[in-house]
Amino acid sequence: MANVENALGNTEHAEEFARKALEYATKSEEKVNQGRVLLVLGSIYNTKQKFEEALTYIQKAKLLFKDASKDVPEVDSIQGYGWALLLEASILLNIEEIQKTEDTAKEALKVLKDINNTPGIIRAYEVLAEIYERLDRSEEKRRAEEEIKKLKESL
Repeated sequence: MANVENALGNTEHAEEFARKALEYATKSEEKVNQGRVLLVLGSIYNTKQKFEEALTYIQKAKLLFKDASKDVPEVDSIQGYGWALLLEASILLNIEEIQKTEDTAKEALKVLKDINNTPGIIRAYEVLAEIYERLDRSEEKRRAEEEIKKLKESL
């Protein structure tokens, strides 16, 4: 529900739903669910352009997903970690932390390739293409765009 409200631009309602969801997820002690809710909160704060707060939630989510994957390395925790990296990269791009963005997007790409998460892989290449455009690295941008095209055709 929080994701829908955020997508519709209703960030206050989205945050309210997400905070309630976080209460329940925390009580359940289920790390992957907690991480997912923290990603939603990070996304909400990214939408509000409160980037430092967004990064704080993303960092917490990354730790939870990493812990969960150490306990039981399941696709859900690995995917959560990869998508947390993607959201972090998007936020870093918003605040012009280009080198950190590139490193984070490349890490996300590796994580998501390992589990064959095609939508995440596409998103990672999109972030990288945007970085390469900003840095005027046209050959790398072209290669990233080629990968995006191939992946989208395979869907």
